[in-house]
Amino acid sequence: MKKNLAKWSLILLSISLLGCSSNHENSSESSQSNQSATQVKANKASNKAKSDAKDDKNKTAIDKEEKSDSNKTKGSTASETKQTAAKTGKNSSGNTTNTSNNKPKTSNKNNSESQSLTQEETKKWIFNHLGSAADFGLDEISADDFTFITSRDDDGLLLVEVRENHDSDHFKGKADPNTAPIVGYFRINKKGQLEKMDSSTGSYQVIASNPNE
Repeated sequence: MKKNLAKWSLILLSISLLGCSSNHENSSESSQSNQSATQVKANKASNKAKSDAKDDKNKTAIDKEEKSDSNKTKGSTASETKQTAAKTGKNSSGNTTNTSNNKPKTSNKNNSESQSLTQEETKKWIFNHLGSAADFGLDEISADDFTFITSRDDDGLLLVEVRENHDSDHFKGKADPNTAPIVGYFRINKKGQLEKMDSSTGSYQVIASNPNE
């Protein structure tokens, strides 16, 4: 009787152990299956993220390329518009402009006359701008009442220094013969105009444009 009990006890214990082992194997397989499913999901999510990032990068590159092409097209159009305007003589508002280099013609007659004056003609021109006889305390004056000293500056312009001539008939007995006060400094500029120096500033001012003035 005792032997039979011991035998059945061993059988039951073996069955119990087998059941535990089977449950453990099933649990391990289930855990591995769950881990595998989780890994698959993680791989899918990673691949999707990489794919999205690649798509965004490609889209950005395409946008940049389209923007660059657009800028090139605008620049080319603007350049063509300018070239067309230059050829047709029209500005951006459609108004016709004068592209020729037409400048008003000026006569050099007065200039040439001024530059070709003789010494006597130059003296007469300057004398006409010296003032009246009363300005010098005389009843009447002439060009002989003044000394005209000519020279050239570094630019080749004619300079004339005018002084009183106290040895003249009009000044004799009325002014000190030992002095010769300066009346003014004159110059004929490149345009053939007569200029007089401003004694306070030292700069020349135009007083006549031609010998007839």
